[in-house]
Amino acid sequence: MILDVFYAGVLLVALFRGYSRGLIFSLFWLLSVLVGIAAAVSCSHITATYLEKWFHLHADYMPFISFLVTMFLIGLVFRLLGRLVEGVFQALQLNFLNKLAGAFVWMLSWTLVYSSILWYGNNMGVFTEELKTASKVYEPLVGFAPAAMDLIGHAVPLVRDVFEHMQDWFDKQNGVLPVPETMEV
Repeated sequence: MILDVFYAGVLLVALFRGYSRGLIFSLFWLLSVLVGIAAAVSCSHITATYLEKWFHLHADYMPFISFLVTMFLIGLVFRLLGRLVEGVFQALQLNFLNKLAGAFVWMLSWTLVYSSILWYGNNMGVFTEELKTASKVYEPLVGFAPAAMDLIGHAVPLVRDVFEHMQDWFDKQNGVLPVPETMEV
Protein backbone atom coordinates (compact mmCIF):
# COMPACT_ATOMS: atom_id res chain seq x y z
CA MET A 1 0.00 0.00 0.00
CA ILE A 2 2.83 2.44 0.80
CA LEU A 3 4.31 1.81 -2.67
CA ASP A 4 0.91 2.70 -4.18
CA VAL A 5 0.56 5.93 -2.20
CA PHE A 6 4.10 6.96 -3.09
CA TYR A 7 3.48 6.18 -6.78
CA ALA A 8 0.25 8.23 -6.72
CA GLY A 9 2.26 11.14 -5.30
CA VAL A 10 4.89 10.71 -8.00
CA LEU A 11 2.19 10.76 -10.70
CA LEU A 12 0.54 13.84 -9.21
CA VAL A 13 3.82 15.77 -9.12
CA ALA A 14 4.62 14.59 -12.68
CA LEU A 15 1.18 15.70 -13.89
CA PHE A 16 1.61 19.24 -12.57
CA ARG A 17 5.24 19.46 -13.64
CA GLY A 18 4.49 18.25 -17.18
CA TYR A 19 1.48 20.52 -17.53
CA SER A 20 3.53 23.54 -16.50
CA ARG A 21 6.47 22.63 -18.78
CA GLY A 22 4.70 21.64 -21.98
CA LEU A 23 5.59 19.16 -24.69
CA ILE A 24 8.98 20.38 -25.97
CA PHE A 25 10.70 20.32 -22.61
CA SER A 26 8.84 17.13 -21.65
CA LEU A 27 10.01 15.26 -24.74
CA PHE A 28 13.60 16.13 -23.91
CA TRP A 29 12.91 15.03 -20.35
CA LEU A 30 11.54 11.67 -21.56
CA LEU A 31 14.54 11.24 -23.82
CA SER A 32 16.82 12.00 -20.86
CA VAL A 33 15.00 9.40 -18.75
CA LEU A 34 15.23 6.72 -21.45
CA VAL A 35 18.88 7.40 -22.25
CA GLY A 36 19.61 7.93 -18.56
CA ILE A 37 18.11 4.58 -17.54
CA ALA A 38 19.87 2.77 -20.39
CA ALA A 39 23.20 4.40 -19.56
CA ALA A 40 22.76 4.01 -15.82
CA VAL A 41 21.86 0.33 -16.02
CA SER A 42 24.61 -0.49 -18.50
CA CYS A 43 27.30 1.78 -17.02
CA SER A 44 26.50 1.90 -13.29
CA HIS A 45 29.23 -0.64 -12.57
CA ILE A 46 31.74 1.78 -14.13
CA THR A 47 30.34 4.68 -12.10
CA ALA A 48 30.53 2.51 -8.97
CA THR A 49 34.21 1.84 -9.63
CA TYR A 50 34.96 5.56 -9.90
CA LEU A 51 32.85 6.45 -6.86
CA GLU A 52 34.70 3.85 -4.81
CA LYS A 53 38.05 5.08 -6.12
CA TRP A 54 37.48 8.85 -5.85
CA PHE A 55 35.36 9.04 -2.71
CA HIS A 56 36.38 5.79 -0.98
CA LEU A 57 32.75 4.69 -0.85
CA HIS A 58 32.03 1.06 -0.08
CA ALA A 59 28.32 1.31 0.68
CA ASP A 60 25.94 -1.61 0.63
CA TYR A 61 23.83 0.35 -1.81
CA MET A 62 26.65 1.13 -4.27
CA PRO A 63 24.79 -0.33 -7.30
CA PHE A 64 21.82 1.91 -6.58
CA ILE A 65 23.95 4.98 -5.75
CA SER A 66 25.94 4.61 -8.98
CA PHE A 67 22.68 4.14 -10.92
CA LEU A 68 21.34 7.43 -9.53
CA VAL A 69 24.59 9.35 -10.14
CA THR A 70 24.84 8.13 -13.74
CA MET A 71 21.19 8.89 -14.42
CA PHE A 72 21.53 12.35 -12.87
CA LEU A 73 24.52 13.25 -15.06
CA ILE A 74 22.81 12.07 -18.25
CA GLY A 75 19.63 13.90 -17.23
CA LEU A 76 21.58 17.11 -16.68
CA VAL A 77 22.98 17.04 -20.21
CA PHE A 78 19.55 16.46 -21.76
CA ARG A 79 17.94 19.09 -19.57
CA LEU A 80 20.38 21.68 -20.88
CA LEU A 81 19.66 20.60 -24.46
CA GLY A 82 15.93 20.75 -23.77
CA ARG A 83 16.17 24.31 -22.49
CA LEU A 84 18.08 25.31 -25.60
CA VAL A 85 15.46 23.85 -27.96
CA GLU A 86 12.63 25.16 -25.78
CA GLY A 87 14.00 28.66 -26.18
CA VAL A 88 13.85 28.27 -29.95
CA PHE A 89 10.25 27.02 -29.87
CA GLN A 90 9.03 29.43 -27.22
CA ALA A 91 8.09 31.92 -29.90
CA LEU A 92 5.48 29.47 -31.21
CA GLN A 93 3.36 29.92 -28.06
CA LEU A 94 1.98 26.38 -28.04
CA ASN A 95 -1.48 25.95 -26.50
CA PHE A 96 -3.35 23.80 -24.00
CA LEU A 97 -2.66 20.59 -25.96
CA ASN A 98 1.05 21.25 -25.59
CA LYS A 99 0.65 21.42 -21.82
CA LEU A 100 -1.59 18.35 -21.70
CA ALA A 101 0.85 16.35 -23.83
CA GLY A 102 3.65 17.55 -21.57
CA ALA A 103 1.78 16.22 -18.52
CA PHE A 104 1.40 12.81 -20.17
CA VAL A 105 5.08 12.66 -21.12
CA TRP A 106 6.15 13.52 -17.55
CA MET A 107 3.85 10.91 -16.06
CA LEU A 108 5.31 8.31 -18.42
CA SER A 109 8.87 9.43 -17.63
CA TRP A 110 8.40 9.20 -13.88
CA THR A 111 6.66 5.85 -14.21
CA LEU A 112 9.81 4.59 -15.96
CA VAL A 113 12.00 6.00 -13.17
CA TYR A 114 9.76 4.57 -10.44
CA SER A 115 9.69 1.21 -12.21
CA SER A 116 13.50 1.21 -12.42
CA ILE A 117 13.77 1.97 -8.70
CA LEU A 118 11.33 -0.86 -7.90
CA TRP A 119 13.35 -3.19 -10.14
CA TYR A 120 16.62 -2.30 -8.38
CA GLY A 121 14.98 -2.58 -4.96
CA ASN A 122 13.55 -5.97 -5.86
CA ASN A 123 16.94 -7.26 -7.04
CA MET A 124 18.65 -5.94 -3.93
CA GLY A 125 16.07 -7.56 -1.63
CA VAL A 126 14.90 -4.22 -0.20
CA PHE A 127 11.16 -4.97 -0.20
CA THR A 128 9.46 -7.57 1.98
CA GLU A 129 6.96 -9.98 0.44
CA GLU A 130 4.23 -8.34 2.55
CA LEU A 131 5.07 -4.93 1.11
CA LYS A 132 5.00 -6.28 -2.44
CA THR A 133 1.73 -8.18 -2.04
CA ALA A 134 0.02 -5.26 -0.27
CA SER A 135 0.76 -3.05 -3.27
CA LYS A 136 -1.57 -2.89 -6.27
CA VAL A 137 1.03 -1.18 -8.48
CA TYR A 138 4.15 -3.20 -7.58
CA GLU A 139 3.49 -6.19 -9.84
CA PRO A 140 2.66 -4.25 -13.03
CA LEU A 141 5.36 -1.62 -12.46
CA VAL A 142 8.38 -3.72 -11.45
CA GLY A 143 8.65 -5.06 -15.01
CA PHE A 144 7.51 -1.91 -16.82
CA ALA A 145 10.95 -0.27 -17.30
CA PRO A 146 12.68 -3.50 -18.45
CA ALA A 147 9.82 -4.17 -20.89
CA ALA A 148 9.84 -0.56 -22.14
CA MET A 149 13.60 -0.66 -22.71
CA ASP A 150 13.27 -3.97 -24.54
CA LEU A 151 10.56 -2.49 -26.77
CA ILE A 152 12.64 0.65 -27.41
CA GLY A 153 15.59 -1.66 -28.04
CA HIS A 154 13.98 -2.84 -31.26
CA ALA A 155 14.47 0.69 -32.62
CA VAL A 156 17.69 1.45 -30.71
CA PRO A 157 19.63 -1.81 -30.31
CA LEU A 158 22.00 -0.25 -27.75
CA VAL A 159 19.29 -0.32 -25.06
CA ARG A 160 17.73 -3.67 -25.94
CA ASP A 161 19.27 -5.82 -23.20
CA VAL A 162 20.42 -3.33 -20.57
CA PHE A 163 18.16 -4.67 -17.82
CA GLU A 164 18.97 -8.25 -18.79
CA HIS A 165 22.71 -7.52 -18.50
CA MET A 166 22.19 -5.86 -15.13
CA GLN A 167 20.09 -8.83 -13.97
CA ASP A 168 22.99 -11.09 -14.95
CA TRP A 169 25.30 -8.87 -12.90
CA PHE A 170 23.00 -9.12 -9.87
CA ASP A 171 22.83 -12.90 -10.32
CA LYS A 172 26.64 -13.18 -10.53
CA GLN A 173 27.03 -11.25 -7.27
CA ASN A 174 25.24 -14.14 -5.52
CA GLY A 175 26.51 -13.61 -2.00
CA VAL A 176 29.12 -10.98 -2.87
CA LEU A 177 26.57 -8.16 -3.00
CA PRO A 178 25.62 -7.22 0.56
CA VAL A 179 21.88 -7.63 1.05
CA PRO A 180 20.43 -4.70 2.99
CA GLU A 181 17.80 -5.16 5.65
CA THR A 182 14.36 -5.33 4.09
CA MET A 183 12.08 -2.35 4.11
CA GLU A 184 9.20 -2.69 6.56
CA VAL A 185 5.76 -1.09 6.22
